[in-house]
Parts: sequence; structure tokens; C-alpha cells
Amino acid sequence: MKAIVRDVYGGPEVLELRDVETPNPGSGEVLVRVRASSVNMADVDYITGRPWAGRFATGLRAPKARIPGIDMAGEVEAAGAGTTRFDPGDRVMADLFDVGSGAWAEYVAVPEAALTPIPDDVSFEAAGVTPSAGVFGLQGVRDKRPVRAGERVLVNGASGNVGPFAVQIAKSMGAEVTAVCRTEKMHVVRAIGADHVIDHTAEDYRASGERYDLIVDIAGRGGVIGLRNSIEPGGGYVVIGANGRGYLEGTLLAPFVGLATGRKMGLLMWRVNDTTDMADLARMLADGRVHPHIDSTYPLADVPEALTRVQAGDFIGKIAVSI
Repeated sequence: MKAIVRDVYGGPEVLELRDVETPNPGSGEVLVRVRASSVNMADVDYITGRPWAGRFATGLRAPKARIPGIDMAGEVEAAGAGTTRFDPGDRVMADLFDVGSGAWAEYVAVPEAALTPIPDDVSFEAAGVTPSAGVFGLQGVRDKRPVRAGERVLVNGASGNVGPFAVQIAKSMGAEVTAVCRTEKMHVVRAIGADHVIDHTAEDYRASGERYDLIVDIAGRGGVIGLRNSIEPGGGYVVIGANGRGYLEGTLLAPFVGLATGRKMGLLMWRVNDTTDMADLARMLADGRVHPHIDSTYPLADVPEALTRVQAGDFIGKIAVSI
């Protein structure tokens, strides 16, 4: 089979399209013919080996998993011993982050328990860009401080991988949503349903005097202490996918600031590929509450080019991979 393979940590230059052996599904596993995937910021971190502490899980000197790719949508090719949920031809999706990755290939063996059925009216492409970012967005607007109808939600970093999902899911819950992004991306964020859009290059929402019931901070650049005045008493602030200062503040400082000010604040404790959340997202895709914004689609051979764009932030929403 064809697959994108890397032997060392590095940038897009370490990725190669190679012929490799098709995996055999083990006990409890299903062999999936992959039809679609995507390129996430999480893939960038995984391939570069950053932050360095993450290598304790992925391999200290060299990556344990040679085939990257976490978002996966495809159809069941064969089922291993002890599997009961799926038959050949069934359409499935998953986030492979914690089961060895491997989505950037024509076939991948996946634990049956990690798979979620794709509704009939949902395309492979839509399903293939949803698992990682969609779960982040869903858990971000629901878990730290659940959104209620009529409340005001601000999504900072609304035009990246996760932001469009967070905006649409918050809207589906009845919230009034303000989105923060760059000038050239504002039109897309408006089109996916944001009620208000702030150009962060021209305006600092923290200095506006406006207050929100929930701030979903995907940009995660820090400044937690100053943010408390932008959050309603009893409101919440959740940091998603931050690195560096944003991660440290979300982990160490935000909970104490929240406790002292009567707000729920902190880093999202992400539950990877939560099958209940994945089933919820599948229903949202099917009934139209969520429409993934797909910036562009690349063939498998051009994944290094797609990764270069994601590293540079030169995209809006998701970059899909057709396999």
C-alpha cells in the first residue's frame, strides 16, 4: 500500500510517500480502507517532536509510529478476530491519536472500540476532517463551563482547525457567538454563523469592556489575569491546545484565578476520540448543525505541502487529504 512515512523527527522534508506492507488486523481490530484524513496542528507537533516533553510518549530519539496522521474516515475492509460491530463496507471514522496514528495511508488497522459509524448522508471528506478538531470544539464549549441558550460566547482563534467547530457548536446550543480572528479570515467566520467578528490585528477584545459567559481560547497566548474582567461572574474560560505561556497559564494560573474570582477557568482536559462525543458529532454532521469548513484538499502524495501550509498558518478551517 501507499503511505506517508517518516523515520526521524523534523519538518515536512522528513515525510516520504513509500510502498509499505498492508497491516493485518489483530484480535479486536478492524482493517479500514482509508478514504480521507486531514492535517492538524497536532500533526505538526507530532511530526516535529515538539514540545520535547511529548517525546516520552511518542519516542525519545525517533518516532515510534512511522506513519503519521490522526484524523481518519474510510470503509471497513476486513474484521479481525473477536470483532462484532462492523462488517466489510461499513463507513467509519476515528481519531487515531492515542492508538498509534497511521491515517496517512491507504489502509490502517484500528481497534474496533475506537471507531464511530459515519451517517449515510455525510461524505468521507467531511468525516475525515472532524474527529480531532470537532471533539476539541465540542468539549471546549460544553465541558469546563457548559453553554446555555442565550448566553454570550467568545471564541478566540476562530478560524483555525478547532475554531469553526466551536463557533458552530456554540451556535447550535443557542449562544450568541463572537469570533476573534485575522482580517483576511473574517468573511469565513461570518459565513459559518458567528454573530460578531473581531479583527484581532485592530482590536483587543480584552480592552473592549464587553463581558462573556464563556471564552474559548484556542489561540492560547496567555494573559489570564487580564481576562477575568472579560468574563461574567459565574462564567468560564477554557484554553484549548495551547503551547508555551498559554499552556502554563491555563494549567497553573487559570484555576486559581477562577477560584478567587468565582469563575471556572483552566485548560481543557481533552478526552481523545471519546466515542460518545464522536457519535454526537456524527449526528451534528448529519443534521447540518456542523458544516466543516474545508480550505483545500490534497492527495496523499502532497501531504508535505499541506503540512507546510498548516505550519505557516496559511489556511482557514481544515485542510483535507483525499486517499
